[in-house]
Amino acid sequence: MYGLDLQKEAEQVSNKDWILGAVSVKGIAENIDFKTYLPAGEIQRTSKSDTMDCATRSPMNILETKLNYLVKNSVLSTDNHQWLVEHEYVGEDGTVELSDAFTAILSGTTTSGNSLKAPLESMRKDGVIPKKLLPMESWMSWYDYHKKSRITPLMKELGKEFIKRFPINYEKVMKGDFFNVIKWDILNIAGYAWTSPRNGIYPRTTQAPNHAFVYFEIPAYQIFDNYLDTDGDFIKHLASDYNLLHYAYRVIINEVGSSKKKDMTKEELRGIYQELLMREPDDGSKDYLNFDRKFVVERIMLSKERQSIESLIGFFRKFGFLKGK
Repeated sequence: MYGLDLQKEAEQVSNKDWILGAVSVKGIAENIDFKTYLPAGEIQRTSKSDTMDCATRSPMNILETKLNYLVKNSVLSTDNHQWLVEHEYVGEDGTVELSDAFTAILSGTTTSGNSLKAPLESMRKDGVIPKKLLPMESWMSWYDYHKKSRITPLMKELGKEFIKRFPINYEKVMKGDFFNVIKWDILNIAGYAWTSPRNGIYPRTTQAPNHAFVYFEIPAYQIFDNYLDTDGDFIKHLASDYNLLHYAYRVIINEVGSSKKKDMTKEELRGIYQELLMREPDDGSKDYLNFDRKFVVERIMLSKERQSIESLIGFFRKFGFLKGK
């Protein structure tokens, strides 16, 4: 079953697509231990049918992996982190779960599946929403799962707000570049599902690709799938000569205002105030920023409380407590 529609992929490929070159598109959550942050995984079928949305689930697994890293390591700004928690993108265990159905529906998945590109374009334009809002239920048929009326205007608004905060893009990577890219990012790739494993490794086949999955680690190819392996998890080891589509896609996420803003404790703020107001200048001048300027400027620029500090200084200067320009 699986769900990669190669004909649709061929129709949608454009010479305007971004392709990895000398200068690659940069994102956040790269050069990390991706295996540590992989999602829990979910089989792409219900008790009634296959959902045929592997082309959505593969890039969604990549996005969940990157968001897991960003959330669990407190890389995001406090405002964006809190927004993800408040809107239930982050579960009680601190793991991010996104709705595959939202993107599968909006990207036009059919009973034959979808292209690799269409779900990526939907993620870029429509954003993503929490799985909790639009999950897969065991009782669903393909038609129940993909029913367009499941998506409400509020869900669409939430998806749009997500991409305002976290812009998503994608980039095509040719097969010759897989080995270099996998050193610092993970890839949305396609191949045939599945041959029978031999000694835990899936051997090469001449069958055409019909399934999408995540290539996340060397030795080639360690992949994260939407179907269980023989050992009961979602990780499979493909032979190094496994027949794959001749290109893949990177999923790129960024954060608006992604320079980290630090929440400062009262003690840290008090330290800055003391630097500004009480320490004697080292050069004998009266300019309140001439001493330890680097410390003061760096701490203020990194602080979410920057405006409060500047307002306080302005107040002191206005009433003559501070001298100098």
